[in-house]
Amino acid sequence: MGEPRFRVLEGMLPAEVQILGIDEHTACIIDLERNEARIRGVGGVTLRRAGSELLLKKNDVAPLEVFMGKTTRRFCSARDIRRHPTSAAPPDSFWNDIHSLEAVFHDARDARDPERMAGAILELDRIIWKSSHDLESAESIPAAREIMREWIALMGTALSSTSRTTPDGLGPLVEEILKLRDELRRQKRWVEADVLRDCLQRANVMVDDTGNGARWRVGGQE
Repeated sequence: MGEPRFRVLEGMLPAEVQILGIDEHTACIIDLERNEARIRGVGGVTLRRAGSELLLKKNDVAPLEVFMGKTTRRFCSARDIRRHPTSAAPPDSFWNDIHSLEAVFHDARDARDPERMAGAILELDRIIWKSSHDLESAESIPAAREIMREWIALMGTALSSTSRTTPDGLGPLVEEILKLRDELRRQKRWVEADVLRDCLQRANVMVDDTGNGARWRVGGQE
């Protein structure tokens, strides 16, 4: 999930809760008869408690009391405990920025302000684009894109609730949606661009792509 988000979530846990982290292609084998745990595989195991962590590497053996929080004594070439105070954990700026934008988008939606709605979607798109290059965790980018698709659909709903017989009333909202669609097409993000076009069509607004850019009309009108 990425270290910044992990630090935030860890800070929400009660101090007595222990976290066991196991590296990929690694096993923590618990032997109840011997009252011990053995680390096997290619990586290591991390035991975190109250902001401190004990790192166990390949072939280390630990008494189970360590995992139950009953002792902190050293054992079998375990490395030193490293302290990372959770109070100093950096905020997860990726999601903080998105949550701030959510407030902006929904305020704009309530105010029927298409320009601000489209601006929030474009800013969300910028954050996603930047984070994809900054190696944000793999699951965060798809989740953020789902939020963007939801906002696009909400824009379509706002459009469909507007008078369909007065192009002047539709104009500001349609123009903002088309600006967003042009930006997505420029980035060759055809799926998202098509979602916008489909939203317009469901609201009876037809879009024609011409050599001079996109033109729109209310269905049945020229």
